[in-house]
Amino acid sequence: MMQDMSYLTSSERDNIAVWYAGGVGVREIARRLGRNHGVISRELKRNRSGTHYVAIAVEAKASKRKHLAGLREPLGNSKLYAYVLARLRDGWSPE
Repeated sequence: MMQDMSYLTSSERDNIAVWYAGGVGVREIARRLGRNHGVISRELKRNRSGTHYVAIAVEAKASKRKHLAGLREPLGNSKLYAYVLARLRDGWSPE
């Protein structure tokens, strides 16, 4: 049965690293993890270094990306963001 999770866990990444190094194909890795093959394919394309996939390095990258995503302002312009926040605090409707 396919999992309905958005993020790969560290144990899944460990398994991907072991199986990928052992020559197991993307579709077979996906089947073993109960994931869509596209998830595994994107993970390898995004985080592979040459022909190697090192799970511990990938975990560090993923953690950093997740942290940086939370730091971005929802609106691309800081002045616009400040204006919207000020109006919301004044009781304006989000609409």
